Amino acid sequence: MIIYFVLMVCSVMPSMIFNINKNSKTKKMYLVFIFSLIAIISSFRNITVGNDTHAYYYNYMLTGNMEWGVLFEARFEPGYFILCKILNYMSPNPLLLFLLVGCFISIAFAIHIYRNSTDVILSTFIFLCMFFNSTMNVMRQYLAFSIVLLGIELLKGKKYIWYCIISVIASLFHSSALVCLLYIVFIHYKYKRFHILLYIFIGTISFYSYFHIRHILQRIVDIIPTFNVFSRFFDSSHHFDGSIVGVFWLKIIMALLLLIFYIFVSNDKSNEEFSFSISNIIAWLVSQMITTIMSFVSRLTTYFEFIILTALPNSLERLKNGNSRVRIILTVLVYLFFLLYFINAGRSIANGTYDYSFITSLRL
Repeated sequence: MIIYFVLMVCSVMPSMIFNINKNSKTKKMYLVFIFSLIAIISSFRNITVGNDTHAYYYNYMLTGNMEWGVLFEARFEPGYFILCKILNYMSPNPLLLFLLVGCFISIAFAIHIYRNSTDVILSTFIFLCMFFNSTMNVMRQYLAFSIVLLGIELLKGKKYIWYCIISVIASLFHSSALVCLLYIVFIHYKYKRFHILLYIFIGTISFYSYFHIRHILQRIVDIIPTFNVFSRFFDSSHHFDGSIVGVFWLKIIMALLLLIFYIFVSNDKSNEEFSFSISNIIAWLVSQMITTIMSFVSRLTTYFEFIILTALPNSLERLKNGNSRVRIILTVLVYLFFLLYFINAGRSIANGTYDYSFITSLRL
C-alpha cells in the first residue's frame, strides 16, 4: 500500500515547485513522468496483486496451447484471445502481456487527461485514488475502455463511423465496451435549463423510490418462471458485502454533487463538452444507483464515472476568475476527499491490489 502513497506524493510534489498547467510542454513532461511510474507498477506487479491476476496468468499460458480453431469457443472475447495468442509466439511468459497492457492503459489515460483536463495534476490524483487499482484487477475491461478513450477524439471530430469501428474493436476485448456507442448520443444531446431541472427532479424522485424496482422485477420472475435465472442479480448482497455497497452509495453522492456543481459553474450549456459531460454524469448516477440492487450493472459504471477525471478539474478551473480563494479551498478539500476515499472506501473495492509486491522474476 505504501507504493501508492509514494505515487500520490510524486504526482503532487511537482506542483509545489513548478506551474505544471501553464503550457502543453510542462503538462506533457509531467504526464510522461507520472504515468511511466504507473505503467511500471502496473506491469511488474506480482501474481498475488489483484484477485483476477492469477486467472490472467493462467489464461495466457492456456491460450498458448490452444489452436486457432477455438477462437470463437474460448471463454473470453476473440480480440483478447488473438492478442494472447500472438504474444505467446514471442514469449510464453505472461509478463509480456502485463507489460503491454499496463503501458497501453497508462498511455491512453495520460493522453485523455492531457487533451481534456485543465488541471492534469488533479486529474492524475483522482485517477490514482479511484481507478488505478481497478486497472490491475479488471484488466481486460480497462484495456477495452482504453481503446475507446483514444477514439473519443474521433467522436469530437464528428468521425462517427470511425468511432463506431473503434468501439467495436474495443468490444472484441470486452463486450461491455459496446455501451460506449452511447457517447454518440451524449455528445449531441442539447440540454436546456428545463431539461436539466426535469432530469434533476426525475433523479430525485427515483432516488427515493427506486427500492421498489427490485420487488417489481421479482414479481415478474414469479409470474414467468423462465426468468428465474436472473433473480440472483436483483440483490447486490449476493455479490457485494456491506462495505462495498457503502462505497457505491458514496459514489452516488459524488455523482450527484458533481452534477450540481458542474451545472452551477458552466456558463455555456449548449456546447458539446457540456452535453458529453452532463450525459456521462447522469448515466454514472443512474447506473451506480441500479448497481446497489442489481450487481451486474457495476461493470457499466466504469464507462461513465471516468468523466470525473476531467469534469471536476475543469469545473474548479471555471471558478478561477473572481473566486480564487474559493477555488483554492475547494481544490484542497477535493484532494483531501480523494485521499480519504482511497484510504478508507477504496480498500473495499481494491480487489486484492492494496498489498502490493513486485514480480520476483523479470525474465521473459
